[in-house]
Amino acid sequence: MKIALQFAMPSELHALPGARELAPLETVSGVPIFEIAPDILACAGGVSKVNAAMAAELLCLRYGVDLILNAGVAGCFTDLPTGTLVVASEFVQHDVDTTAVGDPIGLVSTVNQVAFPTWQPERCAELLASLGYPAVTGRVSTGDWFAVKGQRAEWIRVPSPPC
Repeated sequence: MKIALQFAMPSELHALPGARELAPLETVSGVPIFEIAPDILACAGGVSKVNAAMAAELLCLRYGVDLILNAGVAGCFTDLPTGTLVVASEFVQHDVDTTAVGDPIGLVSTVNQVAFPTWQPERCAELLASLGYPAVTGRVSTGDWFAVKGQRAEWIRVPSPPC
């Protein structure tokens, strides 16, 4: 199985042990592709969903990866130490806003959903802990707005009630 780690920024990728010394296999459309280990690639595709989609397509079409793991730095609204591994209990897309047509904030209209639950997050955290990688579970959000505080940040932080 060929796996790819997809980072947004080179500094995130270079935080991997030994990655700073690696030369890219190639750079395509500004995206450097690295071989971290046999059958494990990594790239720094750039910030934004458009860049993430472009890098994912590159990894699939040019390198034939079977699995892409999104990795890297994320902001946090709770007091967790840097480097904490978080297993998502649900996902939200915080910068989707079609409220002007009557939708709730964050609604992804193609699937008519705001929050996306994940598969057994507590079980995944237990498995990681048994392998020596302690993790916490929590809501994970994606978007192109860097949230800090305020009502919008509070909405991102607090899980929605079940439907």
